[in-house]
Amino acid sequence: MTFTQHVINETLRLTNVLTSAHRIALQDVQTEEGYVIPKGWKVVSSWTTIHLNPKLYAEPLEFNPWRWKTQSVKYFTPFSGGPRFCTGSELARLEIALLLHFILTKYSLHPAEDDEAVYFGTVKMRKGLPVTVTKLSQIL
Repeated sequence: MTFTQHVINETLRLTNVLTSAHRIALQDVQTEEGYVIPKGWKVVSSWTTIHLNPKLYAEPLEFNPWRWKTQSVKYFTPFSGGPRFCTGSELARLEIALLLHFILTKYSLHPAEDDEAVYFGTVKMRKGLPVTVTKLSQIL
């Protein structure tokens, strides 16, 4: 199940359930770069910007589940973070794993036509990634 969790992490990194979070600074905040965010200012954190940042993820636009063998989760925020961390995150991961198991052990999926990824806010497929689904018993 370890590799399945790597696939789930990589999928969540590229497709972000949440694309951003809006917060209000409750006190003056000094960033690592030396900037000051004054108390009361509204701040938007973009998870997509973090998850597709080449300084944090090598080849960030590539689907590479093997990266999670060594990748730090410090900046991995598909379910937000801190006190607003999604309480259903582990249930969501379990549901994804069960769905993957069910689909991949009973069906074969192949692209029905060429498609391409579009990176704007989050990663989407231009045509919605149409697939042809075939029951494995019909193949074997």
